[in-house]
Amino acid sequence: MRLWVDHLEDIAVLREATQVELLPTFRRLERVEVQGVHRPKGKTAAVVIGNLLRCCPVLSALRINLTTQDHNVSKDHRWTDEFLKRKFRSDCNKSIDRLDRCGFQPNTISQEGGDYDDEVCEIPSLTQCQFECLRNSLKRVGLQFRLEQSNCLGVKLIKFFAENAMVLEEMHIDGGNRKLHEHMNPKIERWVTNSSERRNSGATTFVILPLER
Repeated sequence: MRLWVDHLEDIAVLREATQVELLPTFRRLERVEVQGVHRPKGKTAAVVIGNLLRCCPVLSALRINLTTQDHNVSKDHRWTDEFLKRKFRSDCNKSIDRLDRCGFQPNTISQEGGDYDDEVCEIPSLTQCQFECLRNSLKRVGLQFRLEQSNCLGVKLIKFFAENAMVLEEMHIDGGNRKLHEHMNPKIERWVTNSSERRNSGATTFVILPLER
């Protein structure tokens, strides 16, 4: 199933009681791709991802393509195109530098949970819920987004799936830089190592790959 949404926040079902009432259950739906625009500082877009996970208990492959609202508007103005390209490259490099400064090499990961990097925040609307597909069926996740800051929604989703998708086999990442998945490797390994959810459930290991466009 493919879903295109101009504003992700517009389709979010927020309240638990309303979710029970309104959200259907697709018991045979295994593949979902969602493409949507979201507000960079908004929190409701993550609720939509949670709604989808709840609706799809046997989901095995999920691809999420995110565009920030500011970028979606500005791309209609051709006269700013070159400036935006230069700015994005600069912002992307700065974000990757911040990720590198906060990270460290895989061989220094603490098995006891020390040196945990708390720069990337949790997503309460996701981490406070239990999703059947994360426990039993979700094997492949693809995330495409613009790495505008080290704590953007795309990076938060990487952290969420790394810590909570128990049978995950592949994670494909495209943050606007083809080498982003390499820069993310140490952080993801650290998140996995420090995830009590994964340790206690005997979760599978997974590989991190670039997302094919």
